[in-house]
Amino acid sequence: MGSGARSLRDMARTPDDRWRGRPFLSAGLRLFVFVAPIAAAALTSALTARAVNRSPEIGPLALRWAIVIVSSTIMLIVADRGVRRLLPLAVLLRLDLGFPGRKPSRLSVGGAAANLRELEERVRIARTTGFEEDPDHAAEMILSLVAAVEAHDRATRGHAERVRVYTDLLGEQMRLYPEDRDRLRWAALLHDVGKLEVPVSVLNKPGPLDPRELEIVRRHPEDGARLTHPLHAWLGEWAAAITEHHERWDGRGYPSGTAGSDVSLGARVIAVADCYETMTASRPYHKPKSPAEARRELLRCSGTQFDPAIVLAFLEVPFRRLRHVSGPAAFFAQTPVLRGIDRVGGIVGRVASAAAVAGGALAVSIASVTLHR
Repeated sequence: MGSGARSLRDMARTPDDRWRGRPFLSAGLRLFVFVAPIAAAALTSALTARAVNRSPEIGPLALRWAIVIVSSTIMLIVADRGVRRLLPLAVLLRLDLGFPGRKPSRLSVGGAAANLRELEERVRIARTTGFEEDPDHAAEMILSLVAAVEAHDRATRGHAERVRVYTDLLGEQMRLYPEDRDRLRWAALLHDVGKLEVPVSVLNKPGPLDPRELEIVRRHPEDGARLTHPLHAWLGEWAAAITEHHERWDGRGYPSGTAGSDVSLGARVIAVADCYETMTASRPYHKPKSPAEARRELLRCSGTQFDPAIVLAFLEVPFRRLRHVSGPAAFFAQTPVLRGIDRVGGIVGRVASAAAVAGGALAVSIASVTLHR
């Protein structure tokens, strides 16, 4: 099912024009981002507890607890804001991507994604004039936006990356040529970039969208095609997937109502991967399905919403590989109690952790002082 069109440049691809995925380094960086603020808060609580215990003029026990908890919480918030700037880099480290020219530095792309002012300026440029036509620079600019959205939008965090991996598993199952899979990876990663034009309140609305909101959302494939235009010549036939990933096999999709094999192969592949990821992920507007339920739903919609051959290929991907893509997040999504904790999550959870650490450190410190009197 792969297109045999391979340029001389593709055949002579060198390591200079691709990123190799660094999943373990990415996981380590994410672990650091989670642990570092709590560790900083714990250290602050211990040092503050020691200081207040050495100051007899400080009043009752409750006041001492308050001083330690407030100081450790402030440290938690400050440290959290600092280390979260590393999250876009963690996203980028997971990616295995080829580039139209020399690969950019992951550090520079991640730094741009972490810089709020620079990111806002890039979004403004994208919305008003689009990106410049140089594909190398455009690729770097677009990736910084994708990494920032993936890192900081809790509602859909990891969606584009998981769709990319599911798409890559499908491409492998369908035996696409490596250079076609390279370009399909890009299309999958960028398929929802047009949602930068959609207000967050609309994207995360828990109830049904009104007609005006639905119209805004349904423009995102065309908006995405406009934003990614500088890459289309390099992406070739796979660029169409950005515009067509919401088309249906029966012609009842959008934006054009294209049907059957007239829908590009990339769009048909991404549609299946996108739907599976959405069904199995926790969202504000729906409860997640189990992987088995999601696979049954894909089969039910085969021949109407999806290309039957693509669905069959997806069902032939080993289940353990799909589970590996979902990772621990799937477990949280499928467990009601943990799902609730995950929704609370974020800084609230870390504040609670810091408070517990602070209280424990203070109690130990006071107990130690009491025993030595």
